[in-house]
Amino acid sequence: MQLFFCLCVIYSATIFAKERLPDSILTEQYIYCKQLHAEEKYFDAVTEAKRLIFFDSLKEYSFGANSLIADCYKQGGKFREALIFLGIASKYVSNEEEKITNKIESIRIHILNRSTSIALRQVEELKLAYTEREAESHYWKGWIYMFADRWGDAANMFALIDTCEYLKKFCEDIDNKKYSVTFAKAISYFLPGSGQVYSGEYINGILSLGWNIASGYLSVEAFKEERVFDGAAILSLLWLRFYSGNISNAEKFAKEKNSELYNSALNYLQLNFKGLKP
Repeated sequence: MQLFFCLCVIYSATIFAKERLPDSILTEQYIYCKQLHAEEKYFDAVTEAKRLIFFDSLKEYSFGANSLIADCYKQGGKFREALIFLGIASKYVSNEEEKITNKIESIRIHILNRSTSIALRQVEELKLAYTEREAESHYWKGWIYMFADRWGDAANMFALIDTCEYLKKFCEDIDNKKYSVTFAKAISYFLPGSGQVYSGEYINGILSLGWNIASGYLSVEAFKEERVFDGAAILSLLWLRFYSGNISNAEKFAKEKNSELYNSALNYLQLNFKGLKP
């Protein structure tokens, strides 16, 4: 009998706890969540938004609250959690505008997460479903290519939008500054050290050329003096080592310089570009 009474009390408390609060209180709670978000108090915003969702039995604020939680996680770099709550929000869209907003937010998170193939697929879905928003599709496709280090493709996308001349020129400039890894390796085959010089590593390139010349000279001199084994040893162990190292170093330096350029370009846009960003 006592057990039954306890269960009844627990059940009644649960029902009472989940009873819908007055609309005015729910509205105030939602406004408070957005205020915390605007003040960049993301942990508190998530906590209060989850509290709002718990008491909102009619799910009137489910889209807004879950979208807000997703953005809080996004701002904290927790993209997996952001996508989870964005997916929950998608179940509560009430109109086409909210559906589009949810889709675009998903694209933006995938851009930041470098999920290039997923982001491109979602942009194509957006383009097919809403042909009147083609320019918006081109815009986010340009950002996808930027984060994928495909600056030439990004410039081509922004060229399709009249208002994106700045981003188009910016991407073209970065694309022109990039080093060709293939070219750096190719010229290193013909002239050791030239790939490093091409990448701006002048001292390394000169040293590489010097070591290759020195080891090659020692090998040739050994063969001239009929010291075949010495010549073969120098050729195989010393010169080939410097020669192959010169090629791999040319590739490494070109990639490193491109990586530095990529990071500085995105950092510049993050701090200085005033338009819409992922």
